[in-house]
Amino acid sequence: MKESFCFLGGTETALPSANSLESLPYFNAVLKESIRLRGNVPTSNPRVTPAGTSTKLGPYGNIPPGVRVSAFAWCLHRNEEVFPDAEVWLPNRWLDDDQQFAPKEQDRWFWAFGTGSRRCLGQNLALEMLRFSMAAIFSNFEVSIHDDTRFMNASGFVTGKGDERLELIFKHF
Repeated sequence: MKESFCFLGGTETALPSANSLESLPYFNAVLKESIRLRGNVPTSNPRVTPAGTSTKLGPYGNIPPGVRVSAFAWCLHRNEEVFPDAEVWLPNRWLDDDQQFAPKEQDRWFWAFGTGSRRCLGQNLALEMLRFSMAAIFSNFEVSIHDDTRFMNASGFVTGKGDERLELIFKHF
């Protein structure tokens, strides 16, 4: 099933189905790597250590029960042991040799939407919206880089360095 999408000129463009978009390994690897590197809201994910037992977190052991601990996805996503060359955008890290998603240790460290009982309820919707948005853009526009000399994030809402800026040109087909 194809979704119909009407864009600028009123012309309908057939978009791939949700199942088709979900089944594109490299496309999904690009999205996941982009989210890993840039998409995190820079906030902590606080938890309280369980009652009745001490907890070990990474190299820290004997954390008593009832202690509030926090993790920042930005830090987890830059663990060089899990994500070698963590500051480099490498979509292939999410693929195995057969170009399929590879369940790896890095999936456990991917916290863009949190984890556990406080995981973002909108994660699946967000990923679907990203897939369809990208499909709509690249089905209707030729996209090129205008200026990447200051690729930085000015708003501070998503992670990035200082005043990064990337200017793109969208040329409708």
